[in-house]
Amino acid sequence: FKVHHPIYYYCAYFSIRAKAFDLATMSGGLNKVKAKMDEIALKKKNNEASNVENDLYTTLEIVNEMLERGFKFGKLDLYKSDAVEFLIENDDTLIPPFVAMDGLGENVAKQLVAAREEGDFLSKTELRKRGGLSSTLVEKMDEMGILGKMPEDNQLSLFDELF
Repeated sequence: FKVHHPIYYYCAYFSIRAKAFDLATMSGGLNKVKAKMDEIALKKKNNEASNVENDLYTTLEIVNEMLERGFKFGKLDLYKSDAVEFLIENDDTLIPPFVAMDGLGENVAKQLVAAREEGDFLSKTELRKRGGLSSTLVEKMDEMGILGKMPEDNQLSLFDELF
């Protein structure tokens, strides 16, 4: 598969085998991936790398290979991302699952996907309540650009309605 259907190989690898993710680095391009690998390699050389950093280094080696072959990572998508598996988009892009986001566990990811099937989220407050997300995770999603211009609350003020 790695030779004849590489995007499927990478999709399966990241969904099943990879243990650590850094979405900002992975979707930041080849230079960012190599810089992070160099940073971790220096720590490994001095025996200062944590287990998570060692796992991330292994993941980044495959990310580097994938990017060198012309494939790329998309962003987490509130309405496309799966709970636990990477998805293929346009035959050259992998969309990360919610569990790849730091601090978001499998149970919450599955709850978020189930809530999404009930309809669009109208506000961050609704996303927190229906999706079972903490305020911290919603803030992280907002910082990552996943929420677009989603308002904080569903309610319109009287002022907004008058003007």
